[in-house]
Amino acid sequence: AAGAAAAAASSAAATTAAQRRPRDQVAQIITFGVENLDEQLLERCWAWPGGGSTIQFPDVDLQAALNRSAPDAGIVDVLVDARCFPDPEAMQYCKHTGHHYGIITRICQHRNFGRWLNSVRARIGEAAAVSAARGDAGPAGPSLTIGVYCRSGKHRSVAAAIILAHVLCRDGWDCRDPRHLSAPRWSSCCKGQCPECLSPPQELQDTLDKALLAWRNTGKRGSHCS
Repeated sequence: AAGAAAAAASSAAATTAAQRRPRDQVAQIITFGVENLDEQLLERCWAWPGGGSTIQFPDVDLQAALNRSAPDAGIVDVLVDARCFPDPEAMQYCKHTGHHYGIITRICQHRNFGRWLNSVRARIGEAAAVSAARGDAGPAGPSLTIGVYCRSGKHRSVAAAIILAHVLCRDGWDCRDPRHLSAPRWSSCCKGQCPECLSPPQELQDTLDKALLAWRNTGKRGSHCS
């Protein structure tokens, strides 16, 4: 009898967990660089003292640039700034894109990562609630487009998108491979096609697993990767 009760309790817990699990939530992640997407954005970056590294754009201006340069991307529900990970010691990776495990690891270990991840998760949650209320994906669940940007659209935004795709997939989202809008303008780099980017060591999986743990612990102190 005790065994039957335990089995029933376990079944009930599994049912409750399944009910709480996101159902058929769809996320498409795009990346771009404010200096590598649209001529109007580029002109504004050139006119700003700090260039594309520091200039702040309202979301409406970024959406307008996307409408001009990548109209098929549609309306972006969440725009995420990945320029908050300055790393002057990362010059060794400049010949790679953000696909490189070393860039992804350094972002996850950056002092700003925990705060950034908390903010992104909260904003995605809010956008998902709005999408579900609109019924964008019918009865299945919310459908979101997430745009991640940095200065050139080659390193930080790409790495951040890979991190977000991993945690969203593990959190029950149907998340396709990120689409890199600035890729046609990538130059002087491997374009993510070198052996180091295509065949990363176990370090990459370990880093992404730590990022997932930090994602699930958002709101708690010390939610960065270590």
